[in-house]
Amino acid sequence: MARKSFLIRWFQLHCPANLVNSHIIPDDSSKASVTKDFNWKCLDDIVRTWIYGTFSPTLLKLIVRPNDSAFDTWTRIENNFQSNKTSRILHLESQFNDISLATFPNVKAYCNELENIATSLNNLGVSISDN
Repeated sequence: MARKSFLIRWFQLHCPANLVNSHIIPDDSSKASVTKDFNWKCLDDIVRTWIYGTFSPTLLKLIVRPNDSAFDTWTRIENNFQSNKTSRILHLESQFNDISLATFPNVKAYCNELENIATSLNNLGVSISDN
């Protein structure tokens, strides 16, 4: 679950750094004028390749559509992750509350699991205090 949130954040950082942010978050004024531009199409294919390269073959089947732009693909991914956000939060909160030290070989493993779940919740906008 945390990997999905990480991928979204990674693309949100990676695309502006490579000056292709408009391929996942286009502004209205530039989209109409550049969609037919050959260079824009080449960059769009590169961004889609980055997106496709981060997903397992199983998930890739869910996001690849013929003739999609990087924006179309990105929007489908974002919508998919956002649509199940509430259920993921509920599941992680349940895991966090039900975790038992007895199921771990040592305290370090137990604390690491709590930290992983807390990080996943934080990625979804739920803060967990250190207490």
